[in-house]
Formats: sequence, structure tokens, C-alpha cells
Amino acid sequence: MDPKQQVSFLWNLQEPYKPSKADLEVAEQWTELDWSYLDLQILPMTMPLCTRLKVFDISGNNLESLHAVAFKLKTLEDLDLSANKITEVHSSLSMLTGLKELNLSSNYLTAFPVSIRELVNMEVLYLSHNKIKEIPGEISSLVKLKTFYINSNSLTHLPFELEEISSLRFINAKNNPLIQPPTAVCDSGSDAILRYLRNAREKAVRACRLQLNILGEVCAGKSSLVKSLTTEKPHLTAEEDRTCVLDQLLWEEEDVTFNINDFGGHEIYRVVHNFFLAKDGLTLLVFNIALYETSNFHALIGQWIETLCMRVPEAMIALVGTHIDECGREVAESKSQDVLERADKFIQEKTGERNTKEKIQIVVQKTFPDAITEKETKRRRQFGIYLVDQIFLVSSKNLEGFDLLKEKLIQVAKTKALILPQSWLAVSKFVQKAKSERTDCNCLSVQELSREYSSIIRKSSEKVKKAGASRRENQEKVGRSKTTKDIKPKKPSFFSHTLQKLQRAFSPRQAKTAQASSKSTTENQDEPSDETEAEDIQLQMILDTLHFLRKTGEVLWFPENSFLLNIVFHNQDVVIDLLKAVFRHDMEDELQYDKAPFRTEYTHPRFINEREDLLKRGILSRKMIACLWEKFGLKNTEIDAMIELMLKFDLCYDVSVQETEEEVDSTRASHFHIPWLLRETRPGDVMLQWPASLPSDHVQLTLEYHFQNSCPIGLYEMAAVRLHRYLGPFKTTRIDWTDGVVAQVGQGFLNMERRETATGGLIMVAIRGKNVSDLWPHTVKLHDEMVEILEQECPGSRCDAYLVCPHCVAAGFQDPTLFPAEVLTSPPPMTLSVVPCLRSANGKVPAYLVYPNAQDQGIMTADHRRALRAHRVRLVEDISSPSALDILNRLYAAAIITEREMVTMRSADLKYDMVEVLLDILPGKGDRAFGEFVTGLECCGYGDIARLLKYQFKF
Repeated sequence: MDPKQQVSFLWNLQEPYKPSKADLEVAEQWTELDWSYLDLQILPMTMPLCTRLKVFDISGNNLESLHAVAFKLKTLEDLDLSANKITEVHSSLSMLTGLKELNLSSNYLTAFPVSIRELVNMEVLYLSHNKIKEIPGEISSLVKLKTFYINSNSLTHLPFELEEISSLRFINAKNNPLIQPPTAVCDSGSDAILRYLRNAREKAVRACRLQLNILGEVCAGKSSLVKSLTTEKPHLTAEEDRTCVLDQLLWEEEDVTFNINDFGGHEIYRVVHNFFLAKDGLTLLVFNIALYETSNFHALIGQWIETLCMRVPEAMIALVGTHIDECGREVAESKSQDVLERADKFIQEKTGERNTKEKIQIVVQKTFPDAITEKETKRRRQFGIYLVDQIFLVSSKNLEGFDLLKEKLIQVAKTKALILPQSWLAVSKFVQKAKSERTDCNCLSVQELSREYSSIIRKSSEKVKKAGASRRENQEKVGRSKTTKDIKPKKPSFFSHTLQKLQRAFSPRQAKTAQASSKSTTENQDEPSDETEAEDIQLQMILDTLHFLRKTGEVLWFPENSFLLNIVFHNQDVVIDLLKAVFRHDMEDELQYDKAPFRTEYTHPRFINEREDLLKRGILSRKMIACLWEKFGLKNTEIDAMIELMLKFDLCYDVSVQETEEEVDSTRASHFHIPWLLRETRPGDVMLQWPASLPSDHVQLTLEYHFQNSCPIGLYEMAAVRLHRYLGPFKTTRIDWTDGVVAQVGQGFLNMERRETATGGLIMVAIRGKNVSDLWPHTVKLHDEMVEILEQECPGSRCDAYLVCPHCVAAGFQDPTLFPAEVLTSPPPMTLSVVPCLRSANGKVPAYLVYPNAQDQGIMTADHRRALRAHRVRLVEDISSPSALDILNRLYAAAIITEREMVTMRSADLKYDMVEVLLDILPGKGDRAFGEFVTGLECCGYGDIARLLKYQFKF
């Protein structure tokens, strides 16, 4: 029987009909029922006749509740009620004592179902995408729980009792307004959540911390505002003392801690400000209201709002008008009303639907519905700018208006209060102290912070022991079976026996290599000492603390980079000053041979050569960088760290050419190309590689990225840096100028250019060659990179991406047909061989000119999608990290997943996240993807689950 026939069969067995023995035998033989998406509003009263039912999927229906009869299915182990309209769960759910997996995701629950606490055999629980506000501490009764999805609800707290569940291995609590633990902890994974709960349970405090970003034009009064606000004394900043790029300071007021970033008006901040602006912070946009006129709104205010819309689309902005003593309050209030109205309208225009003309013809839109839908979905979810509905008018000369501003800042900070372990705050204070007192220290090491953390723990150990003893006494009184001290490690061992307990409880440490771990496994079978284990745990705790401080913008730290893993940049103003020394507009004036230290480090001819390299070609040697940074007194290790940081920021790339014996022997890069420093226009010899007209035997694939206004500052340069990694052996063919680059790539040539048009900015990426099939892989990869850069650096930018019709390019049409770039990742409609182009003679062009995978069509069948869904939890839990990587490499080699998808999955902090993302995208890749995935499982030794996927449904 199909699912609908099964439902009808049970309905027909209801009274007054008396089921025959044959009827009962039919119902009894069912062990699995899939009644998903049948538009059911109620279940048959005869459900208890299914006496052997173990798996019951009734997801995607219209059930508002379940009758008690549904809970008489004593044999049920897996119940899927997701995507219904359930508002509460009947208490009879507790009767399903054998239930191991329950899915109540995507319903209308507002409270945690109390009856779930009785399901002591529960292993997997899905409660995501509801409106649950609280999880009771009694959840600890689910002693076998392994996997818990509670993401996308309305939770503010996770109960400490979660860490008492010794079997719990995976928690997803993302997309909740959490203050316990902070969202930064949830983003770090399950182990970090459990460590936080364990640490905060010992000693937690309510912390009000807010990053305060001060932005605005030069001479707007930003530095004076900060000084007056923090000292409560009038302060006017002298011209020579104005902020060049960034000043940082700590301000404490009424139990609130403000981390203040006072940005100068220099453009360099706009290049790297994503590394200093936290989306959870508050931005004060400062302008001189005495100078404000309607005509200069964009210069004083609009361009800064536009930058924030592009770079930090979830920002909270408050407008501050300074210098009211120069115009009077009455005039200032009149102007402020105009400013507020214009700012609100400006934000609505930037974040609302675009008014720019779409260049896609109606016939093209009908051909690419999926691509158009994807584009509109991205637009709708992109923006969340919040503008405080009043302007704060102040004077740093007489402190007028500062009381009201301070009151608002404290109010905002208290609404963002978090529950933090006391040790985290102690580490934060240590970092701030090092920033203010250790002027010779440009960065800290993780080991140094770990030692400080150990000192903090030692000082509070007696209090912790007393608190733990008191809690254990209370737990014994109420009959609890285990204490915090008795909790066993969570995860299976991946490395050495010496570190077994650590690895079960926490994520693998990057500092330990697999080789060292393997050696330890064979040579040392003893349990680690309490002291060693405590040190390892404290190290992991300090890493958790650093993840939090990084997320809130207090430090710069890059654990994903092996070179920078041990380095914590706590003095961010030093970092920005170092960048300013390299990215300066007066570089030609700075590079004079008679200045120190150039004369002591260079002969005159060598200096002239390197000066020309820098000014004309944007190439900078490590030696020249060291000279530019000489006044900062950096050590060699600090210079290397800063260069690595520039590489990490995509500000430069390595173009080292060893010239001396010292350079040949060194593994350290010696020369770097920095596109920002280029001043030359398009050189004439570019025509040799990229003729103005397309050769008759070539085809050209062109991508265009249109911006509503100018191209975001720094975006093209970052793309030019990122491009270098794809040139392979052809890197030396590269020719750069201020707004463009040409290079050989594979069997063709590539051209990327930045242009300003009458309607806005444009970045064009084009590849030419004789065979279109050779060009598509490069085109798709470069588009993935551009999308990634836009999402990382300008997530709120108003950008439309198009594929220019290759036929129109070959014909030289000035107004070519533009296809939405989403076609690069969308499978073509089945049997599609041509697509419409109104500029062609017959109104059509071959599909292979528009769709990269036009010859590889296919949509995954329903059975294969059901198989992946049915075994999802097992796949996530069982597949090891090495096997997951092997499978990813297999899918990438088969051109099933793109390089961007590959990088995204490989960069996941946790193995679980990697497999989760893979299972999310596989259904959209077709049946060939399913086959390659199953084959990959078999090759990695997962034959049993591969057989389940293949034979449970037809394969």
C-alpha cells in the first residue's frame, strides 16, 4: 500500500466496523510508516492496531495536536512530528517509554513539553524552529540523550543541568537570543557550550559589556566627544592630536564596560574595519551639526550610513550632533529633525527593494525562475540596520547634552547583558591591563594567557571547592545520582590515551599533531595525572575565552591560521598604525633615501630599485616593510606575524623571487604585491594578452558585478589578491594596474577590471579561450570567490551579479543580454538545450553557453532524498573527520561540489557541522551526487550504512 492507502485502511477499521483477523495482521506487520506531507489534520483512532510500529513519520501535515491514542504505540522508537501546527504536546507522550528519537521541529510550541522528561530512553531530540522560551533543569532526566537541536527558538538561558547528561555529544543552540551562554559560545560548538555551563556553574556574573564604535568625518568632534564622555570634563582636541586611524580605550560606568573604538576619517579604516566592528556593538555616527546643510547630508552622514549598510548590515546606529554651542540648541534641534528624516529615508532606500532598472527581459525571467527566486531571497534577508529614533545633541566645550547620551548608552549596554564565567572577565581585565600598561608589548601569546588563567583559577580555587561541596550536599539531599565532579567525558577518543579524557570532553586541540598523539598512544598507556589534565582543561578554557573576546571585538585572534594560532593581537590600535604605515597616500614623500632607516639598511641603487617597485608595481620587500615599521620597535617574530595578518586580511600576496643566498635558504616570503599601492593606468602591452576585440576562434565568459553606487572601498583590491591563488604556474604572466589585471589561466586568459559608470560601480571578470568547457571551471570558481568576498566584507552591499551572454559579447553588442549569475549554481531545467536571447538572430543561444552543467542535468529523486533524511543522524554521528574529508574530496573531484562549497565545509569548526552542511546541499546536486556519496561511504569503510541508503529505497 502507498501512504494514502494506509491511512484510508486504518480509517475504515473504525467503529462500527469490526476488524477481521486479516485486517489486524495487515496493521500488525507495519514497522515503519511514512505519512509525511499528506495534508492530515487528525490521525485514525485505530492507530493502536499497529502493534509493531517502530518508525512513524507524520511530518509536513496540518496536525494541531495528537489524540491520546497516538501515544499508545508502545513499540514506537522514532516519531517525526516536524512541520505541523502543534502548539502543545499531550501529557500522554510520556507513555512512549521506548521512544529514542523525537522530532518536533518547525511547530508552534512556546513551552518545553513537560512530558518529554519521562522519556528516559530518548537519544535524539529535535525542538528547533519553535518559540520555546525556557528549558527546565529537569531535562537532566534524559540520561541517554546524545543529540539535541534547540536552535531558532526564543531562549535566553540554557540550563546548567545540560552538562550533567554524560551521554550528550551534540547541541545546536544557534539563532536564539541567548545570554547564557553568549551566542559566541554557541557558535563555537557543543563542547564549548558544555564547558561554559560547567565553568559558569561554579562562578558566574552578569556582565554588561558593549563595543562602542565612533565614526564620522574628519573634524566632526569624535575624539573630543570620547574624551568628554569618559572623563566627564570638557575637552577640545587640538589639530595635532586628532585620531589618524584608530584609538581604543576602556570606559567603565555604572557596572557597564564600554570598549571604545574611535576611528579617524582616513580611508584605510574602511578597508579593514570589518576586523574591528562587532555586529552586536553600537555605532555612534558623529557629525558637526553647526556645519550641517541639506546639501552636505551625504558627505557628513549618508556615506557613513552607506558604508555601515554594506559592511555591518545588522548594526545599531545612533546619530550624535556636535558643536551645538556654535549654533544654539533651537537651530540644532531644527536641523536634527531634518537629519533624522533624511537618515531614516536613506536607510529605507538602501535596505528596501531596489529602484534600479533590471536588465533581465521578462522572457529570461521566466526561463530562470529558480535563479530569480534565489536573488530575491538574498535581498530580503540581507539587511537589519537599526537607527535610534533620536539625535543626541552635545557640546564638548560645555558638556551640554552628555547626560542624556550617557543614559542612553548605559541603557543599551544593559539590554545586551550576558552571563559569563568570572574567570572570563578576569582574563579580559588582564588583556586590558596589558594594553594600557605594557606599552612594549604588541601582542600576547596563548601560553601567556593560559598561565594567567591558571593563576586566576588558583586564587579562586578555595571558593570553588567550597561552592562545589555545598552543591553536592544539596544534590544528595534531593536524591540526585551524580554531581558535577562525577560527570564523565563526552566524546570518544580521537588521539592518545594520555589525552583521552580531554578529547572526550573537548574538541581536538590544534597544538597536538596526529603524529605526536599516535606516539603517545603506543608509548604511554597510563592515565594522565590530575595536574596534567587540569592544565589541558585550563588551556581549552582559555581558548573558549579567546573565542568570546574575538567575537566581541576585544582582541584579534585567528585560530584557523596555524602561524597566527598562538598570537593574540590585543593592541588593535598598534595593528592599525602598522597598516597605516604601509597603506599610505603620501608614500612617495615617505620614501626618501636620506631618511632613517633607509640610508643605514640600503645602498642607494638598491633603494631606488625597491622604491620604483613599490610606487609603480605595488611590490614591497620584507626588508622595506621592516623599515617602514622601524619606529614601532617590532621583533622579527612580530614583523612576521603582522605580515601573516596582512596575508590573512587579503591585503597582499606573496610574489617572492629569491635573489640572495640568504633568501634562497629562507622559507620566509621576501616580496609581496599590494594592489592598494598601484598608481599606474592600463599599460599598453596588455593588448598583447587581451586584444580589444575578441578573436574569431575564441569564446568569452563574462561576469559583471553591478553596485548601486561606487564599488565598496577595498573590494576590488581584495579580489585581485584572492585571484592570485588560481593562476598556478601562470602567476608570472600577471600584469596589474590601478583598476585592472590580466593573466593567463589554464588554456585561456583572464581580465578583471573595476569601472565607474553613470549608474554606479562595476567589477568585471572575463575569461577567454577556444573551448568553453575549459573556461567554465575557472568561471565558477572565480564567481564563488567574489560571492564569498562580498558576504565576508560587504554583506549588505547592493550588488547584482550577471553572466553576460557570450553570443552578445562575440557579436560586439553594446547592450548585451544579462543572465542572473545564480544560473552558475542552479541546475538547468530538464531537456533544456537552448535559452532565450533577444539579441540573437533566432532569439536563442545554446544552453551550454549559459549553464556550466548543461550536459550534467539531474535532480535527486524523492527516494534518495528520503534515504538521506532517514539516516541523517547516524551519518552525522558515525562519519569520522578524515572520512568526511575523503568524501568531500571525492565529490569535488567529480565536479559535484564547487570549490567554495568545499572550502566552507572544510573550515567548519566541528566534524558534525561539516557533515550537516554536506547533507543539506546534496539533495540539490542530483542522483549522480547520491551515487558518488554512497560510493565514498563504501570506500571509507561504511558499507553497512551505504547498503541502507542503497537498498532501503530503490537505487
